[in-house]
Amino acid sequence: MGIILIMLFLFAPYAYGHSFDALNEHSLGFDAISDKRISDIQFQWDNYLVDGEVVTYPVSTTTYDRTAISQARLWGHLGLSSRLSARWSILSKAFYRKEEGASEPRQIAESEWSEHGVGLDLTFVTSTRLEVIAGAKGFYHSPYERVSRTASVETKWEVDEATLANYHLAVVKRTGFVEGGFLYRVGVQKDRAVKKYSLQQSDDLLVFNDTVHYPTMVAVFARFKMGYSYIFSEFSVINASEGGGRTDNGDTIKEDYQKIRGTYFLPFGLFSLKSTVIHKTLSYADNRTVTLDTMPMTALHLKLMMGKKSAYGFAGLIYGYGKDGQSLTEFNADYSVHAFGGSVGGAMEF
Repeated sequence: MGIILIMLFLFAPYAYGHSFDALNEHSLGFDAISDKRISDIQFQWDNYLVDGEVVTYPVSTTTYDRTAISQARLWGHLGLSSRLSARWSILSKAFYRKEEGASEPRQIAESEWSEHGVGLDLTFVTSTRLEVIAGAKGFYHSPYERVSRTASVETKWEVDEATLANYHLAVVKRTGFVEGGFLYRVGVQKDRAVKKYSLQQSDDLLVFNDTVHYPTMVAVFARFKMGYSYIFSEFSVINASEGGGRTDNGDTIKEDYQKIRGTYFLPFGLFSLKSTVIHKTLSYADNRTVTLDTMPMTALHLKLMMGKKSAYGFAGLIYGYGKDGQSLTEFNADYSVHAFGGSVGGAMEF
């Protein structure tokens, strides 16, 4: 089983696009509360298509913005002692994005890139049974090109690579059927150069900076056990306005937002059902900075798991929906997005 999981990870296709928080099921809070100080290995591979549409008025013009995302995550725990354990993780994401006008004159823009990360957490149990988790994650964003074409003009953006790391601290307390805690993640950002030029006029070069940003996050989470089933909930506040992209006037593009998650796990025989709903609130600062990623979005993650607690596999479905929540009077535009995908993976204790 372990060899199969590693092979799936190594040969998973890599794709780059938006972050789309609601479509990412991974949670630092869920990781923290799931640590049992045993040794295991786990794998999850998600693939989904984000289908966005922007309609502008009064002249009805439609632009399609589609991103294909493939995400593979391999992680595991090492039970070092009754009071100390470690969790490691490897993450790879691949993105392909295409923006296309629905009518003539059509403009088509394409780009593809990848992101990779590694993480290590240490969990220590104090004499009062309080679990303290300290972790660090490193990220690598590959260089990539974005090419935009019309019938007469072709423009290219060349984006440099970026490497950065952030840190987090979590505390978990377990009392009977209720387990809960909180976590704090330190924000980090890094600028990378972007070169823009027309392929018809290669000497017409514009150089500016793009910012890769992992925002500060504070979250509280809890798990309520009900026999072999449980309910997990998490509320996160993300300080997205502290950095990241800016307009030409220096205004922030993203505003702070919240993410709410609820998970219900129901076992029945050799099968189990895990359903997760994630809602991310709007994060655009004003009407000038609306994008598909800054709109509110709600996503449903369904998994059917087969096997025992010590060794199981699963297959699942992902669906997400978002729509602009206010009238864009300046631009008279409506934004909407649907996401469809699937997930496979498994776990094994040893």
